[in-house]
Amino acid sequence: MTEPSAQLQAGVAERAAGKLTLGAIRSELVRIVAQRSEDDPHLHYLDGCELYGDADYAELPLPDQLHPDAATHRLIGERFAKPAFNADGAWPR
Repeated sequence: MTEPSAQLQAGVAERAAGKLTLGAIRSELVRIVAQRSEDDPHLHYLDGCELYGDADYAELPLPDQLHPDAATHRLIGERFAKPAFNADGAWPR
């Protein structure tokens, strides 16, 4: 797993302030997966911001501000495949 994204880091502060935001949910998922993966080597977490983040929006904006188009789905799939199917990934080849 890579370093937490800025959104995940912001989630820690949001959660401390009692806010339930996407950042807070993502940071809680990181914590839970880290804790539970100690007993379950098949449990993995991939930060969705690594698949499509703020920097991608300039080149590939979401047409309806929510759903990716075909080009963005391809980008997300390619980015997912690299960590998921490498030798150390969730489903090594």
